[in-house]
Amino acid sequence: MSNKAVQILEISAIAVLMGALIFSLAKRQLISFRYTVGWLGLCVVTLLGAVLVPVVEPFAKFLKVDPFTVVGGSALLILLAICIQLSISISGLQRQLHKVNEVVALLRNKVENEFD
Repeated sequence: MSNKAVQILEISAIAVLMGALIFSLAKRQLISFRYTVGWLGLCVVTLLGAVLVPVVEPFAKFLKVDPFTVVGGSALLILLAICIQLSISISGLQRQLHKVNEVVALLRNKVENEFD
């Protein structure tokens, strides 16, 4: 078996195992649907990239890199997009939490002033 075939099988196996892990986490509702879609998208792109190495090869030659570098780079770009999306979500949650804390503090102050 050629080195390229072994690399394709390894990348495909990792993508499938990662997809199974994500699906298991989603089934137990440990991650939300929107994040499940992002992570499964990463697994699909990685799997397709590994399987379609002959299709990626001309693009890799144009960039003067190994085809597996293109596959890894594609997966990395999706990971970065997921990280940015998570950062946006966390920032929104922090703003909401700050507003809730302000409202609770105002209500606590109002209740304490009524009983004084």
